[in-house]
Amino acid sequence: MIPKIRGKQKSLPIENIIQEAQNMIANGIEEIILIAQDSTRYGTDLYGKPMLFELLQELENLKGNFTFRLLYLYPDILSLEHLKKLTTFKKFIPYFDIPLQHVSAPILKRMGRFYDEQAIGNFLDFIKNNFKTRFIRTNIIIGFP
Repeated sequence: MIPKIRGKQKSLPIENIIQEAQNMIANGIEEIILIAQDSTRYGTDLYGKPMLFELLQELENLKGNFTFRLLYLYPDILSLEHLKKLTTFKKFIPYFDIPLQHVSAPILKRMGRFYDEQAIGNFLDFIKNNFKTRFIRTNIIIGFP
């Protein structure tokens, strides 16, 4: 629904985001929060494929005393490989904002979502077992017809 209201997601080039992050770090900002309608699909419109983890690697490589967190990691293209990559980032705050919206397979199918309860369980188990301190946030749609 949100893309219909706000329009298609428009990614900024990696270089622009990194330059902005460098400016923020130089000005004493200690936490950078990355947010999009669907952060997991960052860059698809510019690069023809998701580039979130390339962006995160560039952020991780920046010098300075700062951390970063992500909002809106959608579970349909999120993978255990992505989560494994997050374990390698020292500046990443393990704050997982994963909009599950629902966990019932029939309802997810009716909603046009392409993940299931098992995938969600696998993600949550991985997060629990690989991030000593972690924060998990989600949203659930209630009243879906």
